[in-house]
Amino acid sequence: MNLPPKISTPASPAHRPLPMSAHQRAKHWQRFGCPFYASTWRRRERRTPGTSSAAFSLLEVMVAIAIFFTAAFAILTLVSGALRNARMLQRPQVDAGAVASALSITNKIVEGTDSGDLGDLLGDTYRGYKWESRSIEVESNKLFQVDFTIYSPARGNPVFSKISTRLFRPESPPGSLDGGGMGIH
Repeated sequence: MNLPPKISTPASPAHRPLPMSAHQRAKHWQRFGCPFYASTWRRRERRTPGTSSAAFSLLEVMVAIAIFFTAAFAILTLVSGALRNARMLQRPQVDAGAVASALSITNKIVEGTDSGDLGDLLGDTYRGYKWESRSIEVESNKLFQVDFTIYSPARGNPVFSKISTRLFRPESPPGSLDGGGMGIH
């Protein structure tokens, strides 16, 4: 006997089943042997309410910020040091030996101090550097100690280079040890 197919009428909204919660779905699939949903539910059960694995804690964020700023300041220190060194390389490097050789070719040395602009001795490249020499007779036979100092054109004029040498100049006028009575000026 062939019965006509049964046509079901749509259920009214009041008779529709409510959607299943995750717990109900897991129980349903666990009964029918689907392990995937059961294992998912077990993983969810282990979490404590109110925690989420997708967000960072305040402590983690603070540690990350501290690491970032430490690295940023280290990089800034390296960059500023490199810029300072590049600036230093642009300035000419002066040794007081160059001034000593230029000023020691004279046949006579007079006790006292002398100074000037380094650009007058070595050229315009060194304009702004200042030099100073101080001569003292150290032996009565016209042996002089001459101290040469070069001052940087930077603020405060720090000492850039310094050298001391002894020169024997018999043609020099009598100094403080030879009875010249000139002393240091």
